Amino acid sequence: MKAIKEIMTKNIITVSPETPVREVVSLLLKHHFSGIPVVNEKYELEGIVTEADLLYRIKLPAIKILLDQEEVYCDPQPVIHKYRKIGGQTARDVMSSDPVVISEEKNIESVVDLMIQKKVNPIPVVRGKKLIGIISRSDIMQFIIRQEREFEKHNPTDEEISELVAQVLKKGICLPVANLKVSSQNGVVFLKGEIDSKENLELLKEVVKSIRGVKKVESDLLINSLVE
Repeated sequence: MKAIKEIMTKNIITVSPETPVREVVSLLLKHHFSGIPVVNEKYELEGIVTEADLLYRIKLPAIKILLDQEEVYCDPQPVIHKYRKIGGQTARDVMSSDPVVISEEKNIESVVDLMIQKKVNPIPVVRGKKLIGIISRSDIMQFIIRQEREFEKHNPTDEEISELVAQVLKKGICLPVANLKVSSQNGVVFLKGEIDSKENLELLKEVVKSIRGVKKVESDLLINSLVE
């Protein structure tokens, strides 16, 4: 699995903490970004302004509603934070100051997991405190497209197909199969052995059909309910 540093965007457009919000919005729209990093003069990451941060600005609740909330007097910080985002004038006012970040050495799977679990996009890539890149869903989609193009150029041999199918069936799924033998000819995969039920046989065939390079599946698998 490739490391993030191999697919991340390295030529990063950033803003300073004092950049006006209007300029931040213009940059997001101009470059079709969903977020933009905020850095100091040492190029250390201070935060990130995302579309989600800016959505607060269309919510203009009346101050009276705020004052009617008793909990405000107990802990005013959440309200201060919200109103700073609503009325803030600079990137510092509206940014998320503790953004999710990732190391350049992590793999693509790691960043995808972060995006899903934390519901964030994009994610700054850091070395210590210094910003060295940024990775977004767009970067990952472009990587997938490149992978697809590379695969299309490669026609797997029957030996490669047989080996891949055997590996998937032996290690990738938990279906009761015994004495499994796999062969392939011109992309047609032949299966021999025993399996516990007709239902699992059909499921197994669907799995094999989904493997790249497989054009058709021919099965001589015998149904044997004693197979575990």
